[in-house]
Amino acid sequence: MPEIYYCFLTKNGHDAGVTLKIERPPMTKSLHSRGLGRFIPTSIGLLLAVLVFVAFPSSSALADQCAVVEFEETGYCCAHPIYVSLSTATSGATIFVTWSTTYTPATPTHNGSTPTGTTSTWVGPNFNVPPGGRLYIKALAYKAGFTDSAVTEYSVENY
Repeated sequence: MPEIYYCFLTKNGHDAGVTLKIERPPMTKSLHSRGLGRFIPTSIGLLLAVLVFVAFPSSSALADQCAVVEFEETGYCCAHPIYVSLSTATSGATIFVTWSTTYTPATPTHNGSTPTGTTSTWVGPNFNVPPGGRLYIKALAYKAGFTDSAVTEYSVENY
């Protein structure tokens, strides 16, 4: 009689089901004497594990991901400052930023809740771009237990 194994996983709110129907070969003395009688059920578990990794390439794919950092620009061009604020829809997330007034900055980096390299923690309320100025920003959102957001970039010129 075939053995049927079911495996259901959820990714982004959608169920992904895998059904295996496996015919076990009849056990003979030669299989038991070689120790293969115990190996066959183990190989089924291994097959299920491989299918899970194919359906979900990394365990972080099952974790929630932080929402991307969004930029909002206020103010008037040219004779007045332009203000740029950052936010993320992920409640309690930390925003890490790199910025420059002359070139595209490096990608933000961090070790947990601590920024590394040239990265700063965004504390707001906004960046101020004076008349005749420019600003390049890269940002990502981080929250413990979540996957980092994708890095977003923003540039503004106040000419």
